[in-house]
Amino acid sequence: MSKRSRRKARSSGQTISWERARAIFGNPEPPDDVWEQQFDDINRVLRRLARTPYDEIDFSDLSDYYHDLAYVELQPDLFEYLFPVCLMDWHDTLMKNEECSHGEPDFHYGVHCGKVFEKMLSPQQQHEVVEFLRDSFLERLDNKRGFLCEGRNAPALGWISRFNSFGLILPRIDALWDSWWTLETPGRAVAALEYCSGLMYLEWGNPLFEPWTRERRGRSMSLGE
Repeated sequence: MSKRSRRKARSSGQTISWERARAIFGNPEPPDDVWEQQFDDINRVLRRLARTPYDEIDFSDLSDYYHDLAYVELQPDLFEYLFPVCLMDWHDTLMKNEECSHGEPDFHYGVHCGKVFEKMLSPQQQHEVVEFLRDSFLERLDNKRGFLCEGRNAPALGWISRFNSFGLILPRIDALWDSWWTLETPGRAVAALEYCSGLMYLEWGNPLFEPWTRERRGRSMSLGE
């Protein structure tokens, strides 16, 4: 993702933006000092992140911080500076049909295991983060057109997997579910049909996902699985 594109919201209506993510935490400045002990003792990574302008941080550099979310005492001012970057990484990977992870560390696992929402967010911040993630997900659904499902990054499979992860970190799935099932856009209607098809058909028999399952089945047979 280029610096130019990171500075702009990747959303229709500008609902998702750096400005919105950072406003949740009062438009934080980078911390003057970093005392947080990184999980793998790679403290230089945290110092580098704190020195980097928020919209120039390479999302892949968040990998070590995702470990910290799960396992260490978080430095509050560093958290306030970096968590908006994590939210924008969540949005960016969702739009690309990717997992929100860089290597082994995973954002969802870190937030869930470390009870980040409970420990680090005020009730108002929790509400605003939930709305941010909900609107990000709705944007992903609104961008859908038709039932294209080809290749390893098949669109339906990407967002369905992320929907499950959304439920892991936000037990109040109605925040997304109710807005989705109003079917106010063509993309949400397509997504609803894809979701229902997953409940109706066995893994290899879903006609909407047939191009992907055919490719996957052929690859499995070639590998002798």
